[in-house]
Amino acid sequence: MKKVVIAILTMVLIGCGEVTIDATSKEALQASMAKMKENLTVAEREELQKAIMVIAFDGAGNIFQIAANPDLAIQSASTKLHGLTKTQILMKRDEIKAKREAEKIAEAKLRAVEVQKEIEQLEQEKKEALDALALLESKVPTFDAKFYIKSTKYMEKPVIEISLTNNTDTAISRAYFSSRLVESGRSVPHLVEDFNFTIAGGIEPGETYSAVLEPNMFSKWGSVKGDTSKMDLLAVLTRIDGPDDKPIYNSSFSDRKESKLAALQAELTKLQAIASL
Repeated sequence: MKKVVIAILTMVLIGCGEVTIDATSKEALQASMAKMKENLTVAEREELQKAIMVIAFDGAGNIFQIAANPDLAIQSASTKLHGLTKTQILMKRDEIKAKREAEKIAEAKLRAVEVQKEIEQLEQEKKEALDALALLESKVPTFDAKFYIKSTKYMEKPVIEISLTNNTDTAISRAYFSSRLVESGRSVPHLVEDFNFTIAGGIEPGETYSAVLEPNMFSKWGSVKGDTSKMDLLAVLTRIDGPDDKPIYNSSFSDRKESKLAALQAELTKLQAIASL
């Protein structure tokens, strides 16, 4: 569709010419264009054609709007070109390009400010998450984290055993972990998975709590293969909730946020390059 519109505009506007463009009629337009092209080299004709298309499409809307009413687009382009010489057409092209470039730079600067704010917010969240992680490691140390497959008469069940001590000054109602199931000699974990559990009665300050969890056998935990006695469960506490079920410490900074931060930083670099032009 775009090619059709461009072809129509090209035939009408560049098909022929004179020293100045006469757009009082289709015939006059074609004749004046033919005259204008008459003594031009191939390279100069191509430059003129491209310049005319820049002028023709300037402010004409998107390609769908042009395609919906090509006659209006041609009329608008003809009006813009009427009375112009080749030199004036090239100057008009340069003005339009300079205006577009200025708008592009202005938009890049505005967007860069927005992106910088988003980056600063995410970096602050990441810092708070890291600070919370350090506090969690000191306030609620985790120990004896273990994973194994429990065999019964009818099935095999995944089991997680974990203990933690509450060194905070408030009760803990729920604990959240990120974990990796690793095996010595293997660089790829058998499993990378988060888990959490509610603590009936909570863990009061100074108490140690041990939990035996049985994840769904159809979950990723139930799909672990191999000798689990050779595997180690590396569990990291990422969040704890208080008696009101609201987070006391939250060190979670999701992979989605990490990816978004990286994408924004890359975008900012590009925007700064454009803004510095």
